Amino acid sequence: MSIIATVDDLVEALGGTKAVADWALVSPSAVSHWRKEGKFPRGWHLELYAECIRRGLPIDTVSVF
Repeated sequence: MSIIATVDDLVEALGGTKAVADWALVSPSAVSHWRKEGKFPRGWHLELYAECIRRGLPIDTVSVF
């Protein structure tokens, strides 16, 4: 598995737009917006990092957050 280095990489690794929306309890359009902007809102960084650790996903935190 390659290291996750972009917002798109992370969303895909977590199962795609709908899966991330369901996990985060936000709309799919919100996740699509994150992907379009290429960044996550600051309040999500720790939660997303923790989920990566929980799933054993290798992530480049400097690049993604």
